[in-house]
Amino acid sequence: MKIKKLYIEAFRGIPKSVELDFSNRNGDAVSTIIYGDNGTGKSSIVDAIEFNLQARIERDSKIKNSRRPSAISKCYTQSIPAKTKVELDNGCIIERGIDIFVKNDKVIYKATDKESNENFSYVPVALRRNDIMTYNILSGIERQILFFKFIYQVPDNDENDSEVLLEIDPEIEDLQEECISIKRRRDELKKILGEKIGVNPHRFSINDKEAIDLCIKRSVVLQNGNPRQRTQGRKLVSQEEYDEIARISNALVEKLLEIKMIKGQITKLTDTSSVKSNKRLKQNMEFLTEASSYLTEAFKSTSSVDYIDYIQLSFGKKTDTSLEILIKLKNGLTVTPSSIFSEANYDLLILLLYVSIIRVGANRGQAKVFILDDVLQSVDTQIRAKFVNYILSELKDWQIFITAHDRLWLNQLRYLFTNNNHEFKEFQIASWSFDQGPIIMSQLAKMYDDSLEIAIKSGNTTLMASMSGLMLEKICQNLSIELRIDIKRVRDDKYTIGDLWPGIRKQLKKSKDLEPLIEAIHNSLYIRNLLACHYNEWAIALSDQEIREFAYNVQKLYEKTFCPKCFSWISSQNSSPNTYAQCKCHCVSVYKTN
Repeated sequence: MKIKKLYIEAFRGIPKSVELDFSNRNGDAVSTIIYGDNGTGKSSIVDAIEFNLQARIERDSKIKNSRRPSAISKCYTQSIPAKTKVELDNGCIIERGIDIFVKNDKVIYKATDKESNENFSYVPVALRRNDIMTYNILSGIERQILFFKFIYQVPDNDENDSEVLLEIDPEIEDLQEECISIKRRRDELKKILGEKIGVNPHRFSINDKEAIDLCIKRSVVLQNGNPRQRTQGRKLVSQEEYDEIARISNALVEKLLEIKMIKGQITKLTDTSSVKSNKRLKQNMEFLTEASSYLTEAFKSTSSVDYIDYIQLSFGKKTDTSLEILIKLKNGLTVTPSSIFSEANYDLLILLLYVSIIRVGANRGQAKVFILDDVLQSVDTQIRAKFVNYILSELKDWQIFITAHDRLWLNQLRYLFTNNNHEFKEFQIASWSFDQGPIIMSQLAKMYDDSLEIAIKSGNTTLMASMSGLMLEKICQNLSIELRIDIKRVRDDKYTIGDLWPGIRKQLKKSKDLEPLIEAIHNSLYIRNLLACHYNEWAIALSDQEIREFAYNVQKLYEKTFCPKCFSWISSQNSSPNTYAQCKCHCVSVYKTN
């Protein structure tokens, strides 16, 4: 079950109506990449999908939340109701809106329906960067609450037991949200203080007032006007600067005390009685244990780490309701992730744990729809590419939505989707304004390039020459990566046909079948140089027949090197005893010369 269409009106950053069609030319729902600068409405689209399917925004059932943007568009002087509508590929239509009431001069927002759709009721459909950041600043007790909240419902096979929903005490939820907000401010103050006293906050621990005072004492000294004043390697600061450091220090201490107080309250409230049933507590643990079975394989597949044996979730080590991730190393040691992983690998681990939970939700019956909202932007390029490659290979029959604001990453995503034969559609947000909302352009990703084919059918020789040049450039750019040519290629580097063609020609001439075609193209390259790329008066004298033959040959080369079934180029990595290069499905092959 997948999403075919989405309609949004007066929701978040979309004041006017927007309709997005996530289906291909055959009417089948496909995966989607949504690209646009920050602040142009990508997350508003993600939130609209989540709200419609699961009656939540950022996993919170509350419509109003002071810690996130308003769910209602603020474009109008008088708030108007928000509307969302989703059409699924089984024909089901889901409509959910936000009504507005005024009571005692107080504006009240109320969802038109508070129940999740039954096909999306077990786990969240969307992951955001905030999910990764939140985990990093929580204690073991708070982490279990975090992940238990991530599991909305566990299907119960016992029909006589209707008690299946988890209810975390609302007071705990409020305290947890407040604690997260304070911790973020604490981290900001740590960074500011570190810059003021010339110390990297990541290289020292600030846990209490004594530690902070000692760090300041060892790092800065107040200037006393003596030009020969001894600083002992400390930073010399003025009285004004010293007062500012003291102010920041006091603010940081205040935040530490607030966190300590809130953690104490959470500890008192967090026990097995906070959960509606001990049975559900056990069910949640089984759910997470099943998710952890995916985790080791997923992490090994996507990271460069080669020293781990397995990864496991540990329950109840610190308290009855604590949760920790433990890493068993190949040398027999058991450690925590933060003690051994880089920040990038740590973030990847938490991301994969969330993904594993979502996969378990699908195993239990949730529809296979998954959204990544700028989750990967801060993850190392190599790791995020491996991660996307992993989910595209493991979740082949899922509908995956990914938002991005970096054009290089957009190009990588296009390649990864195409390379995995995963059909997708692309939406680009050109601009956003307060009163109009996002201006969205859509296009269906073309796995097979028929531009030269269309130009040949048109009979326009000038168009044929231009498209032949572009197609040949495309062929060269891709084959120079897939074949073993003399120039070592990496994606997104800059080379011209002049640089790449000699190496490609040399390799493809090894095939007796391709040698005549390659030589015919080589002998006609002047057409591409004279007419397709540059203006030359005497190039007009080229005959139509010469141009047509060049276009036919380039099109033929494309058909002999790119497979329209698996959407992959021939590659020397797919060679066999009888072939020099093949596509992934082996339908297109270049045979060796006997």
